[in-house]
Amino acid sequence: MQREELTGADIKAWREGIGRPRRWLADQLGVSAKTVESWEYGVRNPSGPAPRLIEQLMNQNPPRK
Repeated sequence: MQREELTGADIKAWREGIGRPRRWLADQLGVSAKTVESWEYGVRNPSGPAPRLIEQLMNQNPPRK
């Protein structure tokens, strides 16, 4: 079964929904805040292990309601 593509808009909405800055996500993934920004604005897509790590973080940190 193929997973849905994780979009920059998904990443940004989730990150803002949990009240965390880009720097926090960047630190969790071992990338720069500029890299996270480029994903969120659709300039680049997460690659390598990043999409799976982001999904794990999303599952561990659901947005606040």
